[in-house]
Amino acid sequence: MPMKPGKNETQSDWMSRCVPEMIGDGTRPQDQAVAACMQMWRDKDKEKQCDPEDCPDPEEDESYGDYMDRCSEEMSSSGADDGDIEDACQMAWENRGADDKMRRKTHTEEVHGMEFVLSDDSVDRMGDTISASGWSLDQFNKNPIALFSHRSDFPIGTWEKVREISFAVT
Repeated sequence: MPMKPGKNETQSDWMSRCVPEMIGDGTRPQDQAVAACMQMWRDKDKEKQCDPEDCPDPEEDESYGDYMDRCSEEMSSSGADDGDIEDACQMAWENRGADDKMRRKTHTEEVHGMEFVLSDDSVDRMGDTISASGWSLDQFNKNPIALFSHRSDFPIGTWEKVREISFAVT
């Protein structure tokens, strides 16, 4: 019988229950288990959810709070189910900026670990730039915990070989 999130289960409780179950005896990698559980969370009550595609697009300079208020108001006035509006608006906010300019990388061979860019010197969506050369990683490297969605209550692993790499953009 497939697992499903409980009616009043929080996302954190669901992930805490689902991920270990999906990993099972270790045959499924942790990143696949996390992805599968997240998809099941998103798909819960799918027939009742409003579609994030129906949500208004976030404005370039709009804060998260302002967007959520505006989106909720617009979706409510369109007759969407109130129980699902917040989730749809949240998903629309998280998907903002996703377009065909994204680079997608895939692996065709078996992977033992993955490489990630945690940050770089490029301008972020808020117009800020943080120079990686100014970072001090001493404290972080003493306990390099990897968090799921930046949530301190949901560690999913540890980072290895954290380093600064300089490159020139042309």
